[in-house]
Formats: sequence, C-alpha cells, structure tokens
Amino acid sequence: MTAATAPRVLFDVTDLMRLTAAGHTPNGIPRVLAECLIPLVDSVPNLVAVFFSPISRAYCEVDSARLVAEDAGYATALQPGAKDYARRLCARLGPLRSGRVVPRADDTILILGTGWDHPRRHRYLFGRGAPECRVVWFCHDLIPILYPQFVPEGSTFPQVFREWLDAALAHGHEFVCSTRFVEADLRGYAAGRGRAPRISVVPLAHEFTPVEGPVRDEILLMAGRRTVLCVNSIGLRKNQIALLRSWRRLHDEFGEALPTLVLAGAMIDPGAVEEFLAQTAGIGGKAALVGPVTDAELTRLYRECAFTVNPSLNEGWGLSVGESLWMGKPCLSSSLTSLPEVGGSHAVYFDPRDEEDMLAALRKAVRGEFAALPPPREELRSWRQVGDGIAAVL
Repeated sequence: MTAATAPRVLFDVTDLMRLTAAGHTPNGIPRVLAECLIPLVDSVPNLVAVFFSPISRAYCEVDSARLVAEDAGYATALQPGAKDYARRLCARLGPLRSGRVVPRADDTILILGTGWDHPRRHRYLFGRGAPECRVVWFCHDLIPILYPQFVPEGSTFPQVFREWLDAALAHGHEFVCSTRFVEADLRGYAAGRGRAPRISVVPLAHEFTPVEGPVRDEILLMAGRRTVLCVNSIGLRKNQIALLRSWRRLHDEFGEALPTLVLAGAMIDPGAVEEFLAQTAGIGGKAALVGPVTDAELTRLYRECAFTVNPSLNEGWGLSVGESLWMGKPCLSSSLTSLPEVGGSHAVYFDPRDEEDMLAALRKAVRGEFAALPPPREELRSWRQVGDGIAAVL
C-alpha cells in the first residue's frame, strides 16, 4: 500500500483556523487543539490537517506548518469572514477546490475542537451522503445539557449542543474524554438514549510553554507586588464572585499585608464581578480584573504570583490548575467535578460552595502554609504525552 492510498487521519483544525485568521490567542478548547497539533503531526502517520470550508462545503487541506507558525495572512485568505469577502470570493474558490479532501471509507476524521459550533459541517457529517469513515470527537464536557444552571437564561446553546451530541451518537461516532468524570457523564447520557459508544480517556497536559513578548502597562504595574492569580474566563460557572467575597473578608483580617488578587481571562459574563469591584473599590486596591491576556502576559503573571486559585463550580478539565503546577506555583483548587483529576495530590482543595471552607484554605495560603506543593515537572504531563495518547486511540 502506498502512502497515497494508506488510511489517513484527517485532523480537523477548523477552530484554530478561525482564531488565527482573527489574530486571537487560543484559549480553553482551541488551546487544546493548538497544543496537540505539533505532537500529532509528528507522531501520526499519514495525518492531514484539514478545515471545513463553508465556501466549498467540504474539507480542505491546510498547511500545518503555516498554521503552527500562526500565519494570520494564510488563515485569513481561506476564511469566509475575511474582509472584502465578495471581491475576493472567486480568488478563494480556486485554492479551496484544488485543496479539497474527500474522506475515504478507511480514513478517520479527528475533531478535538468545538463539535457543536459548525452547522454546515453538521450537515456534511450527519446528512445524506455523510462520509462512511470513522469519526472521533473530543467531548470536553456536557455542561450545556447536564448542568443548565451554568448556561445564561434564554441561550440556545443547550439545544445546539444536544442536537450535535445526539447526531454523533446516532451515527455511531467515537469519543475521547480528558477525565473519568466527563466519561461517566457521557456514558450516562448515551445510555439514556440507548447508545453505548466507544469512549477513550486521554488526560490533557499540565505543560505551559512560557512566551516572551510585549505586556500591557496594567500588568507591568503588578511587578514588585505580591499577587495571587486566578486564570479563568470571567462568569457564573467560574465562581469568581465567591472568591471575591472571601478576599474581602481576608482584607479585613490582613489589611495592606494581603496580596493583590489578579483575575485574568476572557470576559464571558463579567457583570457581577465588575459590579462587586466597583462597589468595593477593588477591595481596597487588593483585587484587579485584567481580562483576556496574551501568552506573554500570562507567562509574566504565573512567574510573579505567590500562588494560584481556581474556584470553579464545574470543569471538564481545568488548564489553569495544571499550568500552575507546571510553573512551580502552589495551587488552591475547587474539589468539584474534574478538577481533582488534574491536580491529583499536588493541589490543595476546597469546596467552592462553602465560603468558610474556601476562606480557610485561602487564609493558610496567604500565610504561606500549603498542604500540597507542585512536584518536579517530570511527574507532570506534557502535550507530547497527550498527542501520544490520542495517537494510541487512533
């Protein structure tokens, strides 16, 4: 069998193409996709990076080296959301048609990104004439349908997510999960629909690659101050409001000796956090909301903080817990859902629903008392190991 006819792994990088074209730093689920790209390209024979084009309504091959290099010009040229869409459409159709990839029956389509977010790809994978090849999805969590209390009221997200998952189950697709917690959620949901899909568990990584680069003045001003870092998108499920209430009580105890709490992350639903900080003058200057951060800014924040805290109420994994350990910073973490699978015995846990429990853990940490500390890096997981784990599933 020649390389041209051997079974291929069609690695769907649609989410990463979108972000690269927009000039955004991958975070959350797209970050997983970005981190796995190089290990999978290196370790999986006959891997072809592809993205689903709404123009061609088909998979098209992507130059993975240019994507790894974050070549925004290249990604933008293939994106329908680029500027001057009508004028450039004809120019795009040529390379998209010539680069089209038609899945063969013995191929595997691997989708590590957001499964639910591409309606035209759904019609391609689930509609009439759908590819007959193997399809493997990464199921990051089932929060939209099993934990609707964390979804904004009136959102159509739960319905969209359910339609995707039900269709994937009905078509006999396979799944990879990062934790046993998510695996159990998925098995329970599938069983309720009379399905028993093949599910593999491949834990994600703790690894964080430091990046040097420009940093906003707002973050440079943190230099020399003792800080505590919370890295999470800002919103209800991430529970920063409970953390801030505890921090205000600590300010009453420690006064000016209290470190500055830095909240970093995408602004998903920041209203309650912003209101609390406005009402308390940033807890007397001891709490700062810096919003989305670049990798260079995140590197600086990790290096300079005394410890990190993650008060989330529900996570499919919890990248910031692992990254804190990788950067040698003690981590205080919520004890709920998947998070103990990330931190293992190397993090300090508290119940984020119990303010007194959270307060007690934070008080000890501010005093420099930690019941668990980061291990040597060789005991933590790298993205290379994640790639090897996914390759083994394939």
